[in-house]
Amino acid sequence: MSQLAACSSWQAQHNAPREFRTRDAAQPVRIVRLNGTYVTLTGARVSGDSLYGTPVLAIEPNVVLAIPLSDIKEIVVRQGDGEKTIYLVIGIVALTAVTLYGAVLLILGTDPS
Repeated sequence: MSQLAACSSWQAQHNAPREFRTRDAAQPVRIVRLNGTYVTLTGARVSGDSLYGTPVLAIEPNVVLAIPLSDIKEIVVRQGDGEKTIYLVIGIVALTAVTLYGAVLLILGTDPS
């Protein structure tokens, strides 16, 4: 099943920015700076003493932002949440069943009360 936005949450990485894994960069990552501000980047990678990536809300395409590793408090990535996914699927199935039941009653002209 594809990962839905409602079925994931931001999870802090418990490793130092220098140990940032390239596989985590396949999706947007949130970089939290020491001053509390953050930026969400795509294509993030570490090179030398900086982390590079393209801001998600960049005004110009292909802008690459460099953040010194010493300015990074934490790196946060989106992680899937299986429990949220299960509840979402159950809700969709229940809503579909109720809607179909109402449609059948309407077609047959039956008053449910």
